[in-house]
Amino acid sequence: MFSSFFSATDPTAANLHPVTNGVAPADLFGELVPEDLEWVCPGSFAAETHTWYHRLEDGSFLMCQVIYSAVGLYNPATKEHIWRSVNVGEFVSPAAGSNDKRTSKSDKFTINFKATEETYSITANPADDVQVSLEVSRVASVPGFKIGKGPKGGNTYFGPDVEKPEGYVFHKFWPSTTCKGTIVIKGKAISANGTGMFVHAIQGMRPNLVASRWNFAHFEGEDGKTSATMMEFTSTPGYGKKGDGSGGAVVNVGCVVKDGKLA
Repeated sequence: MFSSFFSATDPTAANLHPVTNGVAPADLFGELVPEDLEWVCPGSFAAETHTWYHRLEDGSFLMCQVIYSAVGLYNPATKEHIWRSVNVGEFVSPAAGSNDKRTSKSDKFTINFKATEETYSITANPADDVQVSLEVSRVASVPGFKIGKGPKGGNTYFGPDVEKPEGYVFHKFWPSTTCKGTIVIKGKAISANGTGMFVHAIQGMRPNLVASRWNFAHFEGEDGKTSATMMEFTSTPGYGKKGDGSGGAVVNVGCVVKDGKLA
């Protein structure tokens, strides 16, 4: 209370600045540059993820995520749910022998990136009974994007001063991807061919301060050319349009792909 009393900052000033603020309609789909997908590896309480979501040809749902390492598979036909999440050691980015920070390596996985093909190559052994070998490529007709252009594109900022934020959140998307490869579960090989999306995300402050709620949805049409993605969070009470106590603001980003193109 005393710091607020003697501060020159208006205590009712906005301390949440959504990614959509001031973005012209023509700039909603900001072009991604290589740095947008590079590992930042922020310190403190920040969390960074690379996540690949796919619907496979047999109806299974596959998620590969690197926080450190997690792999999940769910088949709605058999109701079989397989989840393996492990702490990894020796994490580095870029991977040994590469200068590209879109690559990474640990004692449980290796992820390489082919820039000319815009393809991730993922090999992982998250558990003794699960092995993953997967290639994920961006669909050429659907560009990656962030909300807004330039180095600040994709960012929601926390705190009264955007130039010196208390924290930030960003999402950078490949809204349409294809995957091909194999997953071995308990000695049984499963074909991992399908369609989906990829997102690079950061919560650049303590997670309990970022959001009180998260919602994520991704829809894949049967034609392989139609999809929709939505990422949404609700701010905590401390961050909102009128400063501390005005939270509950909803920040929602996403896109629709129609006929193989961003709509």
